[in-house]
Amino acid sequence: MKNRWTVQTERGDHSTSAVWGAVEEAAGRKTTALVLDTESEAVVAILASGMFFLKGPGIQDSMLFRIESSSRARIQGCMFIKAVEVADLVRLRENSILQEMRKLLELDMMEVGPESQSVSFQTTFAS
Repeated sequence: MKNRWTVQTERGDHSTSAVWGAVEEAAGRKTTALVLDTESEAVVAILASGMFFLKGPGIQDSMLFRIESSSRARIQGCMFIKAVEVADLVRLRENSILQEMRKLLELDMMEVGPESQSVSFQTTFAS
């Protein structure tokens, strides 16, 4: 059976599939409960940042969530995470702009190459 829930770090640099997941909507906000494998690098990054994007059933596009609580799950090597949808549209817009900027910077760095990544600064003082 294919996993239905994909969890991605807020920065977009890591993603993983949830072992189990559910999303509910109450009072106009979505909440999610997920079980994630703690051996994944993505889970470590997600727990460190406290925010993640979720894709799956009932979610049209990826949606930003903020972790409210986490605890060890009964399944060994897994974490139970409870999170709430981030309803701040400004934060969502800022995040998408930052993701695009990162992509552009990565492309720029690939074109430049590692040999020319040093930066020099020149300071001029007025007398």
